[in-house]
Amino acid sequence: MKTATRSRLAVIALVASAVFLSVCGRASNQTASPVASASTNFVYLDLAGDPKPVHRFRMYAEDEFEDAGLALTNDPKQASVTVSVELSSDSRTTEIGNGLVEIVATAGGVKTDLTQCGSSTSDPNGAVFDSGAKSAAAEIHNKFPTAHSVYIDEASNFDAAPEFKAAFESALRNDRVEISESKAADVVTTMRLERRKLSVEETVVNYHIEIVRSGNPDVENSSGVRSAKLVGELPKSCSGSLDDLSWLESNSVPDVVRRIAHNISTGRPK
Repeated sequence: MKTATRSRLAVIALVASAVFLSVCGRASNQTASPVASASTNFVYLDLAGDPKPVHRFRMYAEDEFEDAGLALTNDPKQASVTVSVELSSDSRTTEIGNGLVEIVATAGGVKTDLTQCGSSTSDPNGAVFDSGAKSAAAEIHNKFPTAHSVYIDEASNFDAAPEFKAAFESALRNDRVEISESKAADVVTTMRLERRKLSVEETVVNYHIEIVRSGNPDVENSSGVRSAKLVGELPKSCSGSLDDLSWLESNSVPDVVRRIAHNISTGRPK
């Protein structure tokens, strides 16, 4: 009995040994995946200039280039593409256009201020009341749901946008409300439009970019707005709507980095 048991144990040991050797043999034949394949497009990035935008450029480049299937290298001899960027910063003062719609509505002898902020535009002479008429009419409807007639006081001033009055009247009329010619109307509105030109300080980033592929350089000189803020005396009305001027930003560092990465990966010019 003991001899049979020892024989079975020996067989089990031999089988286990064979399995172990087989696994080791397969493992020894496998090789580690290379970090970069032979088709990887290596890019050498040479940045110079203002430290802050340079830091931002490099930070975004690490992510955007990787997402585009590119690999950054510190060895210019390994690179198939060299991107040289010189960045500088300065500031400039410009003007934006901003609208204000002052509305005082009187009903039952009680005056209500319904002043609204118009829109803003990078063109100081641009349209800033484009949606104001509909918005003002909607405010009258909401504030006075039982009113059937509205009179626009002759003291109103629409000089800043003469077309506003007709648009306001058109938006105000419906099955319930009519425009009255009498001050005895349910609601009397006095309106004044103000077009404001506001000073803005913009922080500008200037780019000098050279992209060299196969010895052929593509050169670009451009600039973009990194940030903007109001300067001088702030308007008393609707100043809160001007706290965020990010809509003035253009051709920012992330935009430029993303565009360069995309163009290199697709083989397009800068």
